[in-house]
Amino acid sequence: MRIEGHTDTTGTAESNLILSRGPSCGGDDFLVSHGVTADRLSAKGLGARRPKVAETTADNRAEG
Repeated sequence: MRIEGHTDTTGTAESNLILSRGPSCGGDDFLVSHGVTADRLSAKGLGARRPKVAETTADNRAEG
């Protein structure tokens, strides 16, 4: 299973990439603590790449 962390486009690409690594790594810790073996997981921070929706409004940024 791959766990991905994302951010909105606010901030620099580098800072967003670093920020997005936090939630993804926390996700794998949670799953391991609930019985999923670590060798079945990978975590990746993607920053602002591949947003779920276009960030044209504040609501969309919150969703993305």
